Amino acid sequence: MNVLIQRVWESQDGRHLVHFASQAGHAWGVWGGDDVPRAGTENVEVDIPDAVRSWSSTDKPDSLIGEPGASLTICGMVESFHEGVAAILISSAVLLVEIEGASPRPGQRITFSVPEVHLFPYSL
Repeated sequence: MNVLIQRVWESQDGRHLVHFASQAGHAWGVWGGDDVPRAGTENVEVDIPDAVRSWSSTDKPDSLIGEPGASLTICGMVESFHEGVAAILISSAVLLVEIEGASPRPGQRITFSVPEVHLFPYSL
């Protein structure tokens, strides 16, 4: 996912946090890169560190939104689901999400909330 990092700060436990914008909205995340993040454009893999236990069907547009420190809301289309892992298409990015409980169907639009996401930078 291509993101524009707008703000960087350090949490009380020493993690680097970023507030970012993308085609899917404005959100925040834990920086997983080796270097201290800087404001600007980055290509990142978005990781959801914990399994999603509750989701619902929706007709809302793709989104990854949340104010710093608050839960993040994610909405996208299920591309595939296999052995408890869903590939969720959000704008032009695919997130792999472990889902516990009911299984979503490929082609289904779903929404769910998570306490945080982790961002891992990569070069194209």
